[in-house]
Amino acid sequence: MNANKIIFTAILAIGVYATIVLLSDTHLLYQKFATMHIYSILIALGLFSTGYFIRSFRWISMLRFMKINIPIGRNMMIYYTGYAFSLTPGKVGEAMRSKYLKDDFGVALEKSVPTIFTERYYDVMGVVVIALLTFGLSKSQSFFIFVSMGLLVLVYFAVKKKIIIRLLSPLKSSARLCKISSKIIMVSENLDTLLKPKIFLVCFVLTVISWVIESAGAYFVFNAFDIQTTIPSAIFDYVLSALVGASSFLPGGIGGTEGSLIGLLLSEGHNYNQALGPVLMIRIFALWYVILIGLFFTFVYKLKYTKAETRVK
Repeated sequence: MNANKIIFTAILAIGVYATIVLLSDTHLLYQKFATMHIYSILIALGLFSTGYFIRSFRWISMLRFMKINIPIGRNMMIYYTGYAFSLTPGKVGEAMRSKYLKDDFGVALEKSVPTIFTERYYDVMGVVVIALLTFGLSKSQSFFIFVSMGLLVLVYFAVKKKIIIRLLSPLKSSARLCKISSKIIMVSENLDTLLKPKIFLVCFVLTVISWVIESAGAYFVFNAFDIQTTIPSAIFDYVLSALVGASSFLPGGIGGTEGSLIGLLLSEGHNYNQALGPVLMIRIFALWYVILIGLFFTFVYKLKYTKAETRVK
């Protein structure tokens, strides 16, 4: 992220959180945080961390399926470095992982970048399926979910190599455009590979498991703030708000995720002051904690491997 984007994101985050806090009873909000159940918070932290850990195996599975063989420890470390860029719209900044693969292992970007797109695809699919299975939907919610499902099906067929080749065939007349189209075709071929039934099943199962565990963490956050809810309801609220946040394409889903989660809690009979505490804590675990993980592993990775490679040279 360049300086202007960092400044914009910082202003956006400060503006959103200042607004939602100022709309609350700040004294009551302080009391809620002061009296929250620490044991439940620690369980929630463990569950969120476990969800992220499981997702790293999805990344490793995709690379192994594409014959990109990297030592598992270093591979996992590269995966976690991507979390440092979770504030980018749609988490596209996580493509920084591809830079490490290219610089350190000579893996072509056309081969590794599709894994970032496919991760988002599996995330949305997992969230949609979980939302459908966990709770009854209102008309507006069901419309949003089914539109998302329709888009997933459309994307699945749109990235097929045969379709891409047909769409790009007019570009063959230009040498420069032909070179670009060949790279796009290579990307589509890799996307096609990552959506084949065998890897699809593995990635889909890992995605659903990771999101369910992470959503269970949200349930324990609600419990820590004495929000009375059921596990299916907590899972539904969490995954739907995550989907809304991702759809907003704002950095880190800031604003969209918080607003939708607060709205869902209000629709279930909780008041604004009750809802705000757990929503802020969930966002700490789901966004800011993840960024800290990414920054930590980026620092460790550069410190460990840059120095080692410099000594070798």
